[in-house]
Parts: sequence; structure tokens; C-alpha cells
Amino acid sequence: GAKSAIYSAALFRKGMGEWERAIKNYQQFMATFPEDEKNIGIKLTIAKIYQDNEKWSEASKVFYTLFSASAPEGVSPDQAFYARLQYGLALESLNQVSKANKHWDDTLSAYTKATDGGTTFEVANEFIAQIMLKKALPEFESYMALDISGPTNPNMNKKKRDELVMKQLVGKAEALKKLEETYGAIIGTGAGEWGLAALLDLGKAY
Repeated sequence: GAKSAIYSAALFRKGMGEWERAIKNYQQFMATFPEDEKNIGIKLTIAKIYQDNEKWSEASKVFYTLFSASAPEGVSPDQAFYARLQYGLALESLNQVSKANKHWDDTLSAYTKATDGGTTFEVANEFIAQIMLKKALPEFESYMALDISGPTNPNMNKKKRDELVMKQLVGKAEALKKLEETYGAIIGTGAGEWGLAALLDLGKAY
């Protein structure tokens, strides 16, 4: 009954809020029963416990093990991309913005490669759409900041004033066209929550 006892102890400690002892129980379970099919889920649970307690460095390390080259057998494609998402969010919480941005690019490339290779997913499109929406934010903010205000110099002649306003209008229109492509790609993932969020941002842009 050791297997059941250790696992139950981990659940009990977690339920009692004794998260550090819960992690030790989970780790003991994996060490004692390395072939058990629950171990992938346990790793995700441990990472989530660290995350819930704002132990971002520890969480990032566990999430990384689930999608790196040395990831254990049995990790599903959806689990791997969930781990990728959470790893990037942990990096952002650690203020490692440049590293997180590179990770987002690598994740999107990995997803494209996987889908082109015939890998099927059930929910990974939600994770990818969330990443795409995060990456679209600077473009969205830049568009919203574009101002069609005309000249700041009240003495500017009419021809130059008209040229400036036209330049601002054209710039805004071109930026909107690019924004439509960016958000269209997010909507095209078929993700529910993040697709709706993209539609909302696009509505704000219009």
C-alpha cells in the first residue's frame, strides 16, 4: 500500500496548505515509482504549486523539464505546449523579459513545425493564441498611439498642413491593415477565449 499512501499523503498535505511537504511527498512518489503513469501529471502539479506560491524560479525549472530535449516519455503535445506557456510566464515574473520574448518566438516556431509535421492537438491552440496576443500588444499600443492631430504649429500654411494630415491618415490606415493581419492570425487559431480577446482589441482599434 506504499504507492497509495505516499500519493494520498501528497494530496492531503496540498489540501492542508502544507505545499512544501506536499512537494516532498510527490517527489518521493516519483522517485519510488519512476514508471508510474501519474508522474507527468505530478510534475505539472508540482510546478503549479510553486507557481501558486510565487516561487517562479522553481516553477520555471519544472516546466522546462516537460518540453526540453530531455523531457520524459509520455508528455503529450498539449502538455508540452502548456509547459512552454507557463515557463514563459514564469520568466516574465522573474523580469527576464528578453529571455521570455525569445522563448515565445521559439514556441511559436515549434508549434508551426509540429502542426506542419502532422502533430494533432486538442487545446494547444489556446496556449498559442495567448502567446500571439501577448506578442501583438506592442503593435496594438503603437497603433493606438498614432495621432491624427494635424500640425502643432498654428502658422503652418494650408498645403503643408493638408500634407501632414494626409500622411498621418495614411500611416494610421497602413498600421490598421497590418494589425488586421496580426489579429486575423490569432482569430484563425480557433482559440475561444483568446480569439474573443483578439476581436475585442480589433474592435478597439476600429
